[in-house]
Amino acid sequence: MVTGIFVPSKGEPQLREFRGLSDYQRAVGGLIEAVEVAALGITVYVNEEGLLRQLPSNILVTLLCLKWSPELGPRSELVGNAVIVGSPDASGAATDVPASVPSLLAAMRPEVQ
Repeated sequence: MVTGIFVPSKGEPQLREFRGLSDYQRAVGGLIEAVEVAALGITVYVNEEGLLRQLPSNILVTLLCLKWSPELGPRSELVGNAVIVGSPDASGAATDVPASVPSLLAAMRPEVQ
């Protein structure tokens, strides 16, 4: 089990415990797509079909990813609910979200409102 952050497209981010794939899928409402943000040591999971399903924009997660992974490109938009966990360890298992990430998200909230 890992500690991560559930970031709804609308509403406040919440620290949560995730057991694995089924918890990530339940949180984002479908199959997951991973976005690596190496500079922060995190993986962001979003709904793989989010754009096709026209899910609402997740401005907070989009800004976080674009700020710390500019290689994603200015046209990148992440939609729907998201889950943030730590980057995988050497065996490929997810890790806890780094302690610095909740405060980064909190600092970015005024930019979103």
